[in-house]
Amino acid sequence: EKSKWAETQLREALSDHELVRDIRVKGLMIGIELRDAALTKQIMAACLEKHVIVVSCGIHDNVIRIMPPLTISFDDLTHGISCLIEVLNAHR
Repeated sequence: EKSKWAETQLREALSDHELVRDIRVKGLMIGIELRDAALTKQIMAACLEKHVIVVSCGIHDNVIRIMPPLTISFDDLTHGISCLIEVLNAHR
């Protein structure tokens, strides 16, 4: 249920975002492919300032990966997803 909620929030907020190429979800493993690696680093740094840890992955280092523990509370998941969406929207 948490993964479906997170996927819905991300797809609704980012489906037409010009910096987002793709959103991939498998359970609570979430990958958001961005335009380029430099942007990915900026997004990672901005998330960290908000106390949300995301990492990059992919062969071009342009995918934001979120992989919270399965036991994450809904409040913490909401905070993390909301912060990530906020940061991405600030970089439009």
